[in-house]
Amino acid sequence: MRILVITIDYPSPRNITRGIFLYRLVQKFVDYGHQVTVISPESILDLFKSKNYYGHEKADVYRPIFFSFGAKKIGSYNTYSLTHLALVAAVRRTEKKYNLMYDVVYCKFIRNGILAIDAIKKYQKPVIVDVGENQLLDLTVKWFTYSRFIDLVNRMDGFIAVSDQVKEKLHNFKIRKEKIIVAPNGVDCLQFRKLDKISLREKFNFPQDKIIIAFTGNFIESKGPDRLLMAIEGLNNIKAIFIGGGPIDLISNQIVFKQRVPAFSVHELLNCADMFVLPTLHEGNNNSIIEAMACGLPIISSDIPEVRSQCDPSFSILVNPMDVSAIRNSIIKLATNAALREKMSANAMAHSKRYDLNKRSKTILEFMKSLVEL
Repeated sequence: MRILVITIDYPSPRNITRGIFLYRLVQKFVDYGHQVTVISPESILDLFKSKNYYGHEKADVYRPIFFSFGAKKIGSYNTYSLTHLALVAAVRRTEKKYNLMYDVVYCKFIRNGILAIDAIKKYQKPVIVDVGENQLLDLTVKWFTYSRFIDLVNRMDGFIAVSDQVKEKLHNFKIRKEKIIVAPNGVDCLQFRKLDKISLREKFNFPQDKIIIAFTGNFIESKGPDRLLMAIEGLNNIKAIFIGGGPIDLISNQIVFKQRVPAFSVHELLNCADMFVLPTLHEGNNNSIIEAMACGLPIISSDIPEVRSQCDPSFSILVNPMDVSAIRNSIIKLATNAALREKMSANAMAHSKRYDLNKRSKTILEFMKSLVEL
């Protein structure tokens, strides 16, 4: 198949960590013999950022420049309407300039699906949208009038929900259940696997005699990096790796690493850790938890339905994500019991096999093919 991916969430030399999970999926599409083209508009402000290497790219990627007006509410008006028009123009301009040929359109997240509908639906190609957490759905609804949102999503041809909870949310938007399949997020088990901790700690100059916690995600309130940092305060034997970035300024002498990294580095940093902690408030089907599992890390995360569906008690401790004391006690429990960590590590790796990226890729490709052949 000729697959066109339309997204504003794809890595680039100026944004090496944006959309890394989509990037990995796109590479799999190419590995399975499909021709993949990506249109990923970039804000004009990105031109002022320095360039870095985000990984080997197998797809054809176009990055047209657009001017963003943000997504600010002014009375009853949301400036995202202007941003959306600029994005639509950028996609149309690219599609016309390069005379792109494709059989199906794939989008990650509803906002990109809406972009595809407005930009290229007139060509009558099926548009398939991969939908993550419910909160992003609720946010996107606010950018449009409700009636327009319902009209747009019901013009999409198929949906991939990462969980049953997301599927039910989509159904609440009057989308027929037969248009939706469930395919949890997946991990590349060849990349994310257990590696030698001692040599990797030496590579990154991390202490060998400390318990190290890993966190992966945006530094925002809903992900809870600040609550994790409060939970380990004063625990002198505990250090932390924060993989990501964002508006919350994390400052502590217990932090041994704090920055965004390209996709090809994440697994090495995870393998430096003894456990993974993510006190998130809401999810769809969290990729970072799956990657930590595959690297053999015991999980401390949130007692919410979406995380419960991912994590088995044999390798995880789930707590109230707002309860810093509960997070702290769970960390102490694992930090002081090496035998328990080892047992949970083995169970996590075994459980991660259920979330194979190859399997997810094939499921999505088969779904695409079924719609192309209609």
